[in-house]
Amino acid sequence: MSNLMILQSFLLALVMNIIISFGATSVLYQINDRTSSPFLVRHKELLIQVTGVAYVLFLFLAFRFHFQLDPQMTGYGAHWTFLNMILIAVYVMALYAGNLIQAGVWALIMAYYYFGYRITSSPIGVIGYFLFVGLLLYFVTHRRYFLSARAPYYLGMLLFCTIGIVVVYSMAPRQLDLWFWVRQIGALLTIGVATGEYSNLMTVMDRHYAAAKHGATHDELTGLANYAEFSADAVRRYEQLHQSGARYTFLEIDLDHFKQINDTYGHPAGNTVLQAVARVLQNFAHNMPGVSNAYRLGGEEFGLLFDDEMTPEEMHRLGEALLQRLDAVRIPSISPDLRLTASIGCAAAGDVRKKLFGVYAVADQNLYLAKQAGRNRVCAAGRVYERDVVPTLS
Repeated sequence: MSNLMILQSFLLALVMNIIISFGATSVLYQINDRTSSPFLVRHKELLIQVTGVAYVLFLFLAFRFHFQLDPQMTGYGAHWTFLNMILIAVYVMALYAGNLIQAGVWALIMAYYYFGYRITSSPIGVIGYFLFVGLLLYFVTHRRYFLSARAPYYLGMLLFCTIGIVVVYSMAPRQLDLWFWVRQIGALLTIGVATGEYSNLMTVMDRHYAAAKHGATHDELTGLANYAEFSADAVRRYEQLHQSGARYTFLEIDLDHFKQINDTYGHPAGNTVLQAVARVLQNFAHNMPGVSNAYRLGGEEFGLLFDDEMTPEEMHRLGEALLQRLDAVRIPSISPDLRLTASIGCAAAGDVRKKLFGVYAVADQNLYLAKQAGRNRVCAAGRVYERDVVPTLS
């Protein structure tokens, strides 16, 4: 076979393998970062391991097929690019999976292939095999360093894959062919860098997507979920209420005299107050049993959504506990005398089953009653609770 035919075979295989590598990377990213399927999320780690092993086995079978066409591995170029793909895939999975058991499996497969199919025995091949295994284990245990920047990542890949190629190259007697090594290392760098940069691009895109998604569903100032997210959660809970009878409770919180804070201390101080209140609500929701979410609904209006239906007395205790936490907030950077109070309206889903946003409407009515009664109060089921005796949340 002429050198031109070998080069053509090699270049075609190179392009094909880059495309295959991009496809495999996309599949792994889909499983790891982009899926919303409960089944895939629950079994993500196992699926990544199985997919990685299946991918390497596919490459190995392709390599073996081309090896059978040319047992001396001197003619066709395709099997050598497939070897590059196998080595790069093993390297990448060693870094990203960090699994010593999987690394042991790759070492055993390499031992089976080298010692079972070699035509001649060479000290270079044996030494290369043990270097290959040692590097593989080293990459698994020091994966954070090699993933920290491009330079260690690509230098590690070049060293690991070159040793792997040397091991396979030594399996059959052949004269030194500098053109082969130029071609092989060039293809290795091309596939490795193309795959690595495509993976980096996918990572950047995922970060931008996550940031855009977070920005669309969360308030920029406070970090709480925004009204759009509250609406989506309200719809989801309303559907669950009618499908499975799952009840829920909603508290609407409105800061008292917030305009006065802005007028007295300025709007930047008002933003600081909103952030302080958001932290109180976030911690309050986090420490509640079950699923609880905190929202900034707009301006100085906030909301808390709980996945249990509460009686008016329970809602009262919950609201009063929240008012106590707001009472304890101090912001010396604004004024040591500043005290925060709020009015809270409560509603339970069981009372308004026929209306999608009925819980919000009832809570809003109760909030209005709390403000009418003098603010800094909790209102549930149309009853405003005075704060003469403040109950604690049990």
